[in-house]
Amino acid sequence: MCSTPLKPDASATRNLPVVLDRLRQAADLPLPPGLAETLDLRRIGVYGHSAGGSAVTEVLREDPLVRAGINLEGYLDYPPSVPGGAAEPFRVGAEGMDRPLLLLGSDGFGRRRELDSCRATAIDAASTICCE
Repeated sequence: MCSTPLKPDASATRNLPVVLDRLRQAADLPLPPGLAETLDLRRIGVYGHSAGGSAVTEVLREDPLVRAGINLEGYLDYPPSVPGGAAEPFRVGAEGMDRPLLLLGSDGFGRRRELDSCRATAIDAASTICCE
């Protein structure tokens, strides 16, 4: 089994789109003078760790404002809906990705082999679909 122990649709997946929507309306926010004008919405990248990394992967697929993402130790599938069931892969595993996504894992991560296996499966599936 290779699924995130936490559902990525928790707070991170709900919060990232809210933050991105607020950035689209930066001129209306109570920001220091000149800050809204310095934001370059053509160069938005997102980073997340664990469930936040999984959320980054989903937001990168869903929001065209996000140009790149970094997923540190986040899985690429949802946990099984029933114990012992199959995990549901993220869309990146079925459809690939049209923007840069950096997948990272640290040496000290306790579930590194499982994470690497899960990511390899998703990347192989995406490569097959994208390159056939």
